Amino acid sequence: MSSATALSQNDRAVLGALFDPEASLTANTVIVDQPAAENPSSQIPPSVVAAEEAAIRLLDSTNPSEQDVKSAIAELDSIVANHPKYASAYANRAQAYRLLPDSGTDTAILSDILTDLDTAISLSSPLSPVSPVSKHDAQVLSQAHTHRGYLLLRASTSDSQFEQLKPLQLPLLQGVAQRSQLEELASKDFSIAGRYGNKVAQQLAVKTNPYAKLCGQIVKEALEREIKEYYEESAALAMVV
Repeated sequence: MSSATALSQNDRAVLGALFDPEASLTANTVIVDQPAAENPSSQIPPSVVAAEEAAIRLLDSTNPSEQDVKSAIAELDSIVANHPKYASAYANRAQAYRLLPDSGTDTAILSDILTDLDTAISLSSPLSPVSPVSKHDAQVLSQAHTHRGYLLLRASTSDSQFEQLKPLQLPLLQGVAQRSQLEELASKDFSIAGRYGNKVAQQLAVKTNPYAKLCGQIVKEALEREIKEYYEESAALAMVV
């Protein structure tokens, strides 16, 4: 049997990027106990946090009533209005919007959800990918990136949901013309959520990562070439004998 078929320069580059520790999907960000003094989340009064928790408790059931959902959203509206830099309230309001009866078909609600998630991410994100974040911000980022990734991934599998996203004027969606691009965006969100400790997001990042898919295709093609060469050589030896 011949030696393994050599990978092309492009194949090696792809595999190198996939297994580069700096680009690892599961590389965790440093998480510290308390936010920095200048971090907006460190300046939120305990009474506001308590009000947020009370709003979330309204949703803490298998099937919360529409009235409870709307009451939770109203409470979170008030928190956001008075504390516009409090990221957690945006992330939780996005979750509450998802529980509204028309959230799956109403474009305006979808726009509100994605806008809130974008805001939560923007307010919580560190200055650089390697900067440490507080436990609170890490939780917000994990939740918001996973939630947004899920919405983008769902839209990438459905023409009707993709069409629902098209009219939304959101920076994230600028230049998106094909459903496959949404899956790539979803993979990035899952990858970031994974860096903040979300195990489910880590798994989804690998499954949706275009480089991982390409890696699988490269390995498959290399194996197919190897098997083909093996049988060709076996057939040639049989003829000689």
